[in-house]
Amino acid sequence: MKELFNPEIVVVIGASNREGKVGNLVFKYISESTGTKKVYPVNPNEEEVCGKKCFRSIKDVDEEIDLAVICTPARVAVENVRECAEKGVKYVIPVAGGFGETGKEGKAFEEKMKEYAGKTRILGPNTLGIFVPGVIDTMFLERKRSPRPGKGKIALISQSGATAATIMNSANLYSIGFSAFVGLGNRIDLNENDFIEYFSAREDTEAIALYLESFADGRRFREIIKNCKKPVILLKAGRSAAGARAAVSHTGALAGSDNIVSALCDQYGILRVYDEEELIDLSRVLAYSKPLKGANVAVLTTAGGHGVIATDYITSEEKGIGLALSTLSQRTVEELKKLALPFASLANPVDLTASATDDMYLRALEALMDDENTDAVLASVLLDPPGITGELIDGIISMKKEKKKPLIVYSVGAEMSVDAIKRFERAGIPAYPSIWRGVRAISALYRRSS
Repeated sequence: MKELFNPEIVVVIGASNREGKVGNLVFKYISESTGTKKVYPVNPNEEEVCGKKCFRSIKDVDEEIDLAVICTPARVAVENVRECAEKGVKYVIPVAGGFGETGKEGKAFEEKMKEYAGKTRILGPNTLGIFVPGVIDTMFLERKRSPRPGKGKIALISQSGATAATIMNSANLYSIGFSAFVGLGNRIDLNENDFIEYFSAREDTEAIALYLESFADGRRFREIIKNCKKPVILLKAGRSAAGARAAVSHTGALAGSDNIVSALCDQYGILRVYDEEELIDLSRVLAYSKPLKGANVAVLTTAGGHGVIATDYITSEEKGIGLALSTLSQRTVEELKKLALPFASLANPVDLTASATDDMYLRALEALMDDENTDAVLASVLLDPPGITGELIDGIISMKKEKKKPLIVYSVGAEMSVDAIKRFERAGIPAYPSIWRGVRAISALYRRSS
C-alpha cells in the first residue's frame, strides 16, 4: 500500500479555487504534504487552481498516478472512477457521501463504481481518506477547526470520519501522536482487514485503534487478528438495539450481534472499549509499554488522598481493575527510609507528602522501579508542592529511558499539568489527567499479558 500512504503522484479531481470548498481544501492540504512530489488539479471548469495548471480530465495528466482523490458529487464520482481505472490509477479515494448510506440509489452508485474500478483499489466512498503526519493529508476538514496531530505510534482505523476527527482533535490537546489515520467510509473495496494487516507489519506502528459499526468480513477479520502482532483496541458501536439501527442509517451496514463481538474479542485478545476516550487511553499505553509480568502495582504520590483513591481503583473488583498493591521488598523500604521525611508513609502506596522535593521524588521512584516485587508503577506527578519543580518531569523522563518496567503517570491540575502530560507523551511515557485513567491504563497492560 505504499502508493496509498506515501504517494509520489497525486491527482485531485474536482479541485477548486473557491475557499472552503472540499476540492479547495483537499488540494491545498495534499499540496502542502511533504511526502507528495507532484499534485495535479483536475476540473473541466478551471484553467488553474491555486496557481497550478488545471487539467480537464485525468487522462490529460501525462504521469503514472499513484492516487486520485475524488471531490465530486456521487453521480459524477462514479464516472471519475471509471476514468481513473482506464488511466491505470492505483488507488482512488471518493470523499463524497450520497452512496449506500442513503438507500437504493446510492447503493446502485456503489455497485457501478465497484464495477468500473477494475484493478484500481477504492478507499471509501463517503470518507475523509487518509492522514499520515508529515506525509499526506486528504482530509477536507479545516485545520483551524480540526488541527492535525503529530507523529506517534498509534494507527487509527475508523468507519466514521467525524468520530475519528474528534478523537484526533482531543488527542492533540495532550500531544498524542498517530502513525496514520484511515477513514474507511462505506468500504466497497478496501476495509479494516486490509489495514489491520498492513499496520501490523509497519515498524512505526505499535498499536491499532479501531472504530467500527459493523464488520466487513468477519471470517477474514478472525484470520487477520490471529496473525496480528500488534495490540488491537476495538470500539464497536451499535451494541444496543437502538445503536444498531443508528449504525445502519449511518453506514448502511448491519451491526451484528454484540455477544458475538465480545466473544470474538475474548478469544483473540482484542481489547474492547466503550468510548473514544478509552480507545486512545489504552492504545497509547499499549503503544509505549510492554505487558505486565504480574499483577502487583506500586503507587507513588505526594498527596495521601490520591494514594487511597488509587488503591481502591487498583484493588477493587467491582469499581476498579482487580489487581494488587505490591508488597515492597525490605531493600526498597530501607531505601525509602533514607530519602523520606519522618512523617512520610512508606507502605505501598508511598506518600512523600507535600513536603517532597524533586530529588526525594526521583530517588523514591527509582527505588520502586527497581523493586523486585513490583510489576508496574503508578506515579502521581502533582506540581503544587513548593519543593516540586518543572525539572522533575525531565528527571522522570531521563530515568525511564534506563528502566524497562512499565511506568504510568497521571497529573491532575490545570495548565501546568496539561503541559506536563504533553512532555511525557512526547517522551513516550503514557500520562493521564486523572487517577482512574492512569489505573485503567495499567489494566490494559495486564489484560494484554493474559
